[in-house]
Amino acid sequence: VEEGTVGSKTAGQVTRILFEDGEQVTQGQALTVLDDQDAKNQLRIAQIDLQKLGISLDAAQKNYDNTKVLYEAGAISKIELEDSERALKTAGADYKLKQIEIETINNSLNNTVLRAPISGEISAKNLTVGEYVSPGAVLAKIKNTSSLKAVIQLKQGDLAKVSIGQEVTLKISQNDETGYKGTVKSMVNSANASTRVFDCQIQVNNTE
Repeated sequence: VEEGTVGSKTAGQVTRILFEDGEQVTQGQALTVLDDQDAKNQLRIAQIDLQKLGISLDAAQKNYDNTKVLYEAGAISKIELEDSERALKTAGADYKLKQIEIETINNSLNNTVLRAPISGEISAKNLTVGEYVSPGAVLAKIKNTSSLKAVIQLKQGDLAKVSIGQEVTLKISQNDETGYKGTVKSMVNSANASTRVFDCQIQVNNTE
């Protein structure tokens, strides 16, 4: 009923693999860890830069406040006031840009841990420890088999007997005495051009 792919949003070297094919995983579970040392170093440098920019911003604010007082007292020209205001805006912009850079680095750090997008059975493992992975590469697949989608074909004369949300019993063959409980999820509005039948999708419980 549902399938998800395990992929990386960032490039990096695989340091740990925390799953095996056929294993049941839950949504959000950590599956693979990438090397994060470079990102951590970048974060430390950016945080130091932010502190420096914060000091510069405070100095620019104080300079502007003093310049404004002097201008209002008629002691300096308007050009000097505008220069101090421009310097303050530039310092503020530099500070915000560094904050955005730190946020980006933090996102990269979070992305060094690859997590399961859905709950289900994991398969198609396609990575090894030490391998360098690229963004977008499919590293594994997860299939949620707690319920299944079954598609049957209906003749036009049978459409009136079926409605969306209706509970039904799906049988694999005429000899299937028990069958499987399911619910009608969708029906197409037009018939297949060659077979002249209508596709009907049924969701079947498969927890057992």
